[in-house]
Amino acid sequence: PHIKIRQLNKFYHVQNTQVHALKDIHLDIPQGKILGIIGKSGAGKSSLLRTLNGLEQANEGSIHIHQQEISALNHHDLIQLRQKMGMVFQHFNLMSAKTVWENVALPLKISNFNKADIEQRVNEVLELVGLSDKAEHYPSQLSGGMRQRVALIRTLALEPDILLLDEPFSALDYQTRLEVSDDIYKILKEQNKTAILVTHDISEAIAMGDKVIILSA
Repeated sequence: PHIKIRQLNKFYHVQNTQVHALKDIHLDIPQGKILGIIGKSGAGKSSLLRTLNGLEQANEGSIHIHQQEISALNHHDLIQLRQKMGMVFQHFNLMSAKTVWENVALPLKISNFNKADIEQRVNEVLELVGLSDKAEHYPSQLSGGMRQRVALIRTLALEPDILLLDEPFSALDYQTRLEVSDDIYKILKEQNKTAILVTHDISEAIAMGDKVIILSA
């Protein structure tokens, strides 16, 4: 499996009380498959994503990504692994003072891509979601669906192997959710990306996921 999780447990201490956020999670996610995760608020969905990308450490169990056990990685190797994992959030987190083109280019500049590669890659991903004509627009000039597409391709510009999608459609109206989720699904499948979709919407998880699991609090 591309991602292998074994007996994963995560605890938090809140006001002198121990909260068992993740309980004995055991999962295999093959290359190119989409896992849908549903559950009520507080079930541990976001905790699982943060543990997967190394932002938080598990208390027990193991996570293997690319056959690497992430808790055994040093700081440098963990950063390299994170660069192979992209996250798309509920809120678009676009920079309002930068154009669409500049927003998509920003992570490439931070990662020290050269100017020619940045230009080529940004233009490619804008074309991918049909936003080439919006390159010089600012986020405030875009619809919610367009802003979420920009957030997606900003992540895809770095060509991650794994996408972690944390409630990416919940800020959109129903019709826009259907359109954007369909676009993302097609891109994930065409590019053979492994993805984890966290959502409250079971129909969304079933529509996109090759497999769906329920986390209970």
